[in-house]
Amino acid sequence: RHRRKDGEEIHVEISVSRLAGSSERVFGFVRDITERKRAETALRDEHDRLEQRVRERTAELREAYDLLEQRVRERTAELQTANAALTESEERYRSLVTNVNVGVYRNTPGPHGRFLHANPALARMHGYESVEEFQQVQVSDLYQEPRDRKAFLADLLRQGSVVNHEVRLKKRDGTPIYGSVNAAVHRGPNGEVDYVDGVIEDITERKKAEQTLAEALELNRTLISASTVGIAA
Repeated sequence: RHRRKDGEEIHVEISVSRLAGSSERVFGFVRDITERKRAETALRDEHDRLEQRVRERTAELREAYDLLEQRVRERTAELQTANAALTESEERYRSLVTNVNVGVYRNTPGPHGRFLHANPALARMHGYESVEEFQQVQVSDLYQEPRDRKAFLADLLRQGSVVNHEVRLKKRDGTPIYGSVNAAVHRGPNGEVDYVDGVIEDITERKKAEQTLAEALELNRTLISASTVGIAA
């Protein structure tokens, strides 16, 4: 480090060689490297500044990563809990649908219709031993009269749902049965019906009892009308 006449400190680079044959005289070169030293200092300072910024940014990213990782763990735990609850709920629903003593179904709304889902009770109601075999049958084939399917479907599409709607059905061997249906249509975003969900109860025995009662009442009226004995209430 040298000093100029005006007192300013400068940096120089010196190369010196002793002159041949002399122990007192030397030959040398002096080069001003002040600007280079300033550039090196500025470069080192910038490097240190960038390195500090990288350390700070790395710390910020590590903190953000730790927070994100914690949130992922929390969210994963939440999803696992929700999934467990959903699985349990689905299992309860499947168990209920499978073991309930009424028919539960989902079918397409076409003129003939096909079953998308059905429970064992519905298959047994129609005389089928398995749900898989039952689902191969067209919905319209289960009606005593095909026109009843069209009428039922027309009412359902017009109203959106039906409650306690009585239908005349039949078993696999042709035995007539009667059902009470609660059903609702499900429409897609374009308004078209995607499928129909329903629950059907076998009311054949009730219908037989009603018919027996009606026949008994009719017989009673006939006997009273034909009687030669005066009857009054």
